[in-house]
Amino acid sequence: MWLPEGFALEGDSVVRYDHGIAGSRIPFEEYADLREGSLHNTSSDTLVLGRWANDDTSYIAVARREDAMYFDMGDDWGNAQDAYDLSPRDDMFEFFIRPALDEAISSGKDIRITHDPGKAGGSFLERRWTTSELTAT
Repeated sequence: MWLPEGFALEGDSVVRYDHGIAGSRIPFEEYADLREGSLHNTSSDTLVLGRWANDDTSYIAVARREDAMYFDMGDDWGNAQDAYDLSPRDDMFEFFIRPALDEAISSGKDIRITHDPGKAGGSFLERRWTTSELTAT
C-alpha cells in the first residue's frame, strides 16, 4: 500500500511523523481497511470534494448524483479518532484525506469542488487547497 510522505511502516503499524518525530500510529491492517472503505466509486475518473451538509448540496450527494468518486468514512471517522487517539484536524487529515487527494492527483483524476474552499473557514479542503497544486475546475 502506498503511504503518504511523512509516514512509515514500522512493525505492524503505520506511523505518522511530524517534523521527524514519530507520532500517531494505526495498525496496518486497520489502516488499510479504513482507507479502502473511505473511498467510494473509485473507478470514476472524477473525484468530487466540498463541504459536507446533511442535504442535497453536500459533496457526497453531488458525487452520488454524478456517479463520481468521493471520500466518506461515515461512523469510522469518529471510531478511528477514538480507537487510535487521533486529532481530528491534523491526524485525520494526514492519515486519510491527504492520501485520497494525492492518489487522485497522481492518477490524473479530474477534481471537482462543490464549494469555494477559500470561503470554507478553515476546512480540510481549504487547508489542502492552499498547500497543493489543486486548482478549480
